[in-house]
Amino acid sequence: MFDQSLITKTKQGKTLILAAGLMLVGLGPFIYGFRESVAWLLIGMAIVLLGALIGIAVVGCPSCGTRWVWMALKTQSVNQWLFWLMALSKCPRCGYTV
Repeated sequence: MFDQSLITKTKQGKTLILAAGLMLVGLGPFIYGFRESVAWLLIGMAIVLLGALIGIAVVGCPSCGTRWVWMALKTQSVNQWLFWLMALSKCPRCGYTV
């Protein structure tokens, strides 16, 4: 379905999967921390934040440097940002294609 996506063509899909994986892994200590200790809560929050920052800061246009995840989160609705991101066929800012 997303074979023609610019994310896939620029080989940044693995980075998005890593970011999402970190965010999911961070939920475990985060939820555990609510019941047990503040330290686990903070560890979970740090892992989730790290995953979010990786996704926002790393995934972008190789030509102009536009951060596509950040642009998607800023300009699209909460229901559409991921679909918009995965449907990109060219950079919205500079028109870069692969």
